[in-house]
Amino acid sequence: MTVLPIDWDEAGVLHHFILAFETIRLNADQAIDPKEQLTLHYEQLKQSILENDSYVDALLDMAGTIYTVNLTRDTLERNISPAGKSDSDRALFLDYPLPCSYRDYCDEYRKRVTPATLGSYRTADTSARLLKRFAAGEKHITVEYCVQEDDGAIRWVQKTALMTQTTVFDPEINAEMPMVTAIILLQDTSQMHARDEQENARLQAAFDEMRIANRTKTEFLSHMSHDIRTPLNGIIGLLQVDETHFDDKALLLENHKKCRFPPITCCRSSTMCCR
Repeated sequence: MTVLPIDWDEAGVLHHFILAFETIRLNADQAIDPKEQLTLHYEQLKQSILENDSYVDALLDMAGTIYTVNLTRDTLERNISPAGKSDSDRALFLDYPLPCSYRDYCDEYRKRVTPATLGSYRTADTSARLLKRFAAGEKHITVEYCVQEDDGAIRWVQKTALMTQTTVFDPEINAEMPMVTAIILLQDTSQMHARDEQENARLQAAFDEMRIANRTKTEFLSHMSHDIRTPLNGIIGLLQVDETHFDDKALLLENHKKCRFPPITCCRSSTMCCR
């Protein structure tokens, strides 16, 4: 036990202090109770993950269900259903006898995963794959995939693995050994994907509308250019004739009559004329 004083009053009387407890074995060769070691192990796990990474609190709040895995031993140990979660959230975890092999559990769960997202699912479906990424320095892995429910509905699931390494006593070999464990958080992200799809559809519709409007304007200007250029070419031709026959008043009068045109009415792109 360690006492950490916090503050005193003017008379030197201690007001607040902190007591810190740590389990110490009397004999280095003394076997520790497995239950006690498991408790210590999860306390270390909580300290190393939940306190060092501020984003984890938000992940825990959003998670529909949580389970713990001993990656070193490839053992899915227990499933945790956070308080206040719905049956739909709890159904994210496959009904499977525990403890069990993490690989066997993922193999069974894989039957629900849609073929299109199977590649993403497989990046975190074995202890070996997670351990390899942990050894490469990754402690936080997130993948997304789709599962097909019994009624045929498709559901998006986000799987987050938070990994840490601790040293624990193994009663089977009577020695301490490093142990990599993970907290797996599952979250239903179907609504988020639905909102993304709606937003993408809205943006695509706006883009299509803008593209049609631009094409209509381009066609309108092209037609107007043709409609204006054609009579102008005729007028220019008549003026050139007039220049060479300036003394022929009858011809000049006839050419001047030809240069008179009725008002131009745009009927090809009436929706664009006033723009």
